[in-house]
Amino acid sequence: MEYFDWVNTQLDAEFQIRLDTDSMLNQDMNELERYFPSTGGLFLAMVDDVAVGMIFLSRLREGGGQIRRMYVRDSHRRHGIAWSLFEPAILLARDIGYTHLLLESPKS
Repeated sequence: MEYFDWVNTQLDAEFQIRLDTDSMLNQDMNELERYFPSTGGLFLAMVDDVAVGMIFLSRLREGGGQIRRMYVRDSHRRHGIAWSLFEPAILLARDIGYTHLLLESPKS
């Protein structure tokens, strides 16, 4: 939920809108197979057994993937954690056979 709270804070500050994050979370939970290894993956960055970042790779359409829900906690930004998540997602996308990726990320 921290990610969704962050998204809403950013959208509210920039555009004065808020998303129905409960519905978004429920949709992600109901579509977990989108992130299974054959078509995608979930990567977590851990520091002292605490998740401080995450990234999802999912199939967007034939031949292409999508990076979704990329997030690093404020307290751990500017330490290379985003890249440590992004790099294995790119490598997995290549191994799956994706020829292109779309990055979905709200402006921070």
